[in-house]
Amino acid sequence: MMHHLLLVPALTGLLQDPIPELEEVLQRLTPEERVARRVTPESMVVKHASPAVVFIQTDQIVESRDFFGRIVRREASGSGSGFVLKKEGFIVTNNHVIANAKGIQVSFAAGVDETQYTADVVSTVPEEDLALLKLRNPEGKAFPTVPMGTSSDLMIGEKVIAIGNPYGHTHTVSTGIISGLHRNVEISNPRLTFNDLIQTDASINFGNSGGPLMNINGELIGINTAVNSQAENIGFAIPVDRVMLVLKEQLLKPDAYNAWLGFSVLDDSPQVGVVSPHSPASEAGLEPGDVVIAINGQEVQDMDSFRFQRLEVQAGQRPHGARVQPAQLGLGRRTAL
Repeated sequence: MMHHLLLVPALTGLLQDPIPELEEVLQRLTPEERVARRVTPESMVVKHASPAVVFIQTDQIVESRDFFGRIVRREASGSGSGFVLKKEGFIVTNNHVIANAKGIQVSFAAGVDETQYTADVVSTVPEEDLALLKLRNPEGKAFPTVPMGTSSDLMIGEKVIAIGNPYGHTHTVSTGIISGLHRNVEISNPRLTFNDLIQTDASINFGNSGGPLMNINGELIGINTAVNSQAENIGFAIPVDRVMLVLKEQLLKPDAYNAWLGFSVLDDSPQVGVVSPHSPASEAGLEPGDVVIAINGQEVQDMDSFRFQRLEVQAGQRPHGARVQPAQLGLGRRTAL
């Protein structure tokens, strides 16, 4: 019993040790240290990634039926989010953000870029609810891009950050965790079925669609796509690995090209496979085994850069420094692989 009585005063003394007041702590800090004290992992991610997040506004034609069952078309406006994937101005968003749009305007955060850009639809995959846009960029400026991550190692409970434009409140940030993985979700409008989605409790609302879901390292892990409107803080994102697969296999497939050049390349490199007779490529002297090293003066570094640069070749476009040719390649011959 003596031991218990002796412990009480000792513990009481510990609890009564003075705790420094906040103002006392702050007075010992320099202005720079005060700012550093406020920095969080979340604020670092936002500073790093938000310059590449865009606000998308659309002019759309909406169809509905009147009292007599007749189809009525009317003009409406819509909005959503997206992010820059490539510095040339390629943007990824949800297809439902730009579906039926007759005009697309894109803007960045205030202080990043004050220009409002017009965007063109490069390609869409409605069943995956994904779309690829390209900013009209006459000055050829390089845009900030979102760092890429992976969705192959996601952990339930890990912290995530969503950036978007809910209800027109541009560049809104919300945080949360990954609440679940491999969710199968059905959407009624548009009617879609998603498999293997990321579930998060980060606040996602109408207008967040197409915006990035980031991990605490500032890397893209998903695209915010859907929300359960009958619940609170149940949102869903398409995993980034799925997005990149759709991009490679469908959004960047030859059907999306505006100009026919008359040659194909191998699956894993910009090496020429087949050249069609009497095609622009044939007339330019391209032969099987050649390797495309530049397109319109831009260096081709790998197959990904080939796909994106190939999209920008327009029908009727003349090559740099050439006198003829209906559409242009900047070609360089290497030893056949």
